Amino acid sequence: TSPSAPGTVTNSCATTHAGLSGKPHNIVLVLDRSSSMNDAMSSGGQSKWSGIQSAFKSFFGSDESTSITIDIIPFPQTSDRNIAGCDQTPYQSPAPNLSATLPDTSGGFTNAFASIPVNGGTPTNGAMQGAIAYATALKKKLAGKSDVSIVLATDGLPTGCLGSGGDFID
Repeated sequence: TSPSAPGTVTNSCATTHAGLSGKPHNIVLVLDRSSSMNDAMSSGGQSKWSGIQSAFKSFFGSDESTSITIDIIPFPQTSDRNIAGCDQTPYQSPAPNLSATLPDTSGGFTNAFASIPVNGGTPTNGAMQGAIAYATALKKKLAGKSDVSIVLATDGLPTGCLGSGGDFID
């Protein structure tokens, strides 16, 4: 299929696939846990949250995830829909118990992932700016021994921040 015009919301996901280099890889997963993730993916279907949880749980335990370290930064950090601005500070490190080297053979990381609650707005700008700061510091710390990527898992357009342009990634 052809790509959508910028700003167009579609039901497509994972339309591009890329392989990893031979060295270890760190993934910073910026995970939308906003209220809209409780909405159904399609009429009468499972929720977006159930779908994303199912996909990531499968990945966390798969052989394909071997040698990948994952750090999850869920957003929003609060259910308050009237956050004054999009402060990136809370998003500059992974949430407690949401970092692991995969595959998750014990299931502990997957269980911690499954317990993430869904609530609040979608302050994508603050979350992404914080994740970029974290990934940049991590890449410097690893000094070329591991690649670092940011993955954004969200269901749509940013909301939940006050101010001019605060809902958008600059």
